[in-house]
Amino acid sequence: MGRNFPPLSIFNHMDKSLNCSVCGTEVTGNFCSNCGQKKSNIPVSFKTLIKDTLSNLFYLERSVFASIPILLKSPAKIIHNYWNGYSNYYPSPGKFLLYSLAIAAIHFSLFEKGLFGLNINAEGIKPEYFFWIGLLPFLTLSSYLTYFRQKKNLAKHLISTLYLASTFFMLVIIANDVFLYLTGIKLKNFMDLIPLLIFFILTFTYNAFVFPHSSKFKAILNGIVQFLVFLFLIALFILIIYLLSPDSVKTTSTGKLNS
Repeated sequence: MGRNFPPLSIFNHMDKSLNCSVCGTEVTGNFCSNCGQKKSNIPVSFKTLIKDTLSNLFYLERSVFASIPILLKSPAKIIHNYWNGYSNYYPSPGKFLLYSLAIAAIHFSLFEKGLFGLNINAEGIKPEYFFWIGLLPFLTLSSYLTYFRQKKNLAKHLISTLYLASTFFMLVIIANDVFLYLTGIKLKNFMDLIPLLIFFILTFTYNAFVFPHSSKFKAILNGIVQFLVFLFLIALFILIIYLLSPDSVKTTSTGKLNS
């Protein structure tokens, strides 16, 4: 049986009706108790259009940018909330990832083709996609191995990684691009890898505070351990690839990788 929709007359009298225009349920407050649609008595105008557009960008329940300060202040609050099955109030980790891809696309179109000091040349794959495809498994696995005593499944480590890595990916790229725009100074040689190092330090440090810890010092120490585990996994992967096919990995100058 199909879903029962309200009569068309409801749409013609939205301003006067006390019934929801989507599901027909009686609306007793600002929101429909059945489908969640908001009911406003403010007349539609250009002002309300602009206000609604901005609210969708920055409103707490929908916006990644509005949730970032909460994540920075207390990473466990948002991440544990998602772990425990709650959703739709804070943005999902997938939404954080999509925002980070959008920020990267803007970065490539307005500033430079490199990413964190790396020139990523992956045939048929956009650099930002290649970056996440190549990096995300190592970030997630390093978290799992570092905090295996916490007995969290791999999916929960992936969720934590997506939230934190996406957040600091966006913040570091924006900060680096603003610095480049205001000063015109482009970091060279090993200095251009500083943004990448900052990204890793922040991601691993904040991930340590997602899990129970006896002190801030212990949490920071765990972050350092995860960083070392991450480097070990990367080195192990490169070694295996090299042993299987030495010609498959070619390095050019510092900070540039070709695949």
